[in-house]
Amino acid sequence: MTRILILLSGLGFCACAAMAETAVPPSASRPGPSLPPPVTNRFSAGAAVIVSESPYIGADTRFLPVPFLNYRSPRFQVTGLRASYSVWRKPFYSLSTVGQWRFSPFDEEDSPALDGLHSRDPGLEAGLRLAGPRFLPLETGLEVRGDTLGSHDGLSAAFDLGWRFIGRNGFFRPSLRLEWQSPALADYLYGVSEDESRADRPAYDPGDTLHCGLDGIYVRTFANRWEWTLTAGVNLLDKEAADSPIVEHTAVWRTLTGIGYRF
Repeated sequence: MTRILILLSGLGFCACAAMAETAVPPSASRPGPSLPPPVTNRFSAGAAVIVSESPYIGADTRFLPVPFLNYRSPRFQVTGLRASYSVWRKPFYSLSTVGQWRFSPFDEEDSPALDGLHSRDPGLEAGLRLAGPRFLPLETGLEVRGDTLGSHDGLSAAFDLGWRFIGRNGFFRPSLRLEWQSPALADYLYGVSEDESRADRPAYDPGDTLHCGLDGIYVRTFANRWEWTLTAGVNLLDKEAADSPIVEHTAVWRTLTGIGYRF
């Protein structure tokens, strides 16, 4: 279950962050004979199904139903395991504080290959996100987050570039993401210490890592207050992560399908 919850945090950055940090499309604010009324409600709730692949040796693909909760106001947004607050806003730029929960990347019982590894504690990461320059439909963002509870003492920095296609009742946004992970964070995710090593699992220190990800999100509103969300993506691990003795898959995919009602 823990790696599924990681997916929630990953999707929170890759897809839901893009939703939260971007203003409502202009077409959604001008009602017409074929358009729904303006969105004035801020809270939505529903359910979602997550399917994800684990990068770790012998760990199975998981299917998990989860609650799907969102809150959006002009400055404060909560999407699943992520929250952000806009502290500075300009027409083409914005700066927000962000907080995101990271769950332990694996359990020992996920696979015999992970048996004997020390527990990776979950923790809260916090940082800043600079969105912009934004020239719709092109959207860019730079986000830096660090550990706050001592679970890994690491940092991550990610740049994302997306293109938003706006339709009458929704939008589609594909994006490219580059993420750097500090040596401490990479060791937390892919490292093997000396006392965790064994004959078929040598000690390994990955150093820092740089990953590439491709993501897409499709959101469609129907019946005025119902909203359907589909996200999908793949994360491509770099050589330092791929060479870890506990890693099997270097291209890790994940999907989320959810439906919610805006109150």
